[in-house]
Amino acid sequence: SAGVDPSTKVIIYSDGLDVEKCIDLAKFSKEIGIGAGFGIGTSLTNDFLKSSSSPSSTSSSVDVAEAPVPPERSLPASKQNKSKALNMVIKLSSINGKPTVKISDELSKNTGDKAEVAAVKRRFGLDGAEGAAGEGAVLG
Repeated sequence: SAGVDPSTKVIIYSDGLDVEKCIDLAKFSKEIGIGAGFGIGTSLTNDFLKSSSSPSSTSSSVDVAEAPVPPERSLPASKQNKSKALNMVIKLSSINGKPTVKISDELSKNTGDKAEVAAVKRRFGLDGAEGAAGEGAVLG
């Protein structure tokens, strides 16, 4: 337990999330008594419909970048109607002036001061593992 009340903490899930996976992770986190947050990610920040479902369409409909999916359609009937995601990365570097680290299930995705990354991995019993179990987590 390390003297920490998990109900006062929040874990930030990231890496390859979509709305359905976030809902599942939120339910799981609630069941185990810890708060859940979600990192800005490709699937969550690129929820746009294609301007046309037919590549041969000559219609001058709204540009894809101007066509966000309305909340009531956040889970389109067909994923084929979704536009190709933009490739962008946003990383948290500090919270209230305190540097953060990101522990990922992929070693190349760990970020932050190397000594602090090693300390956090030791603290959570991940120092002998290839990376964090499950989804990436941002700790600060």
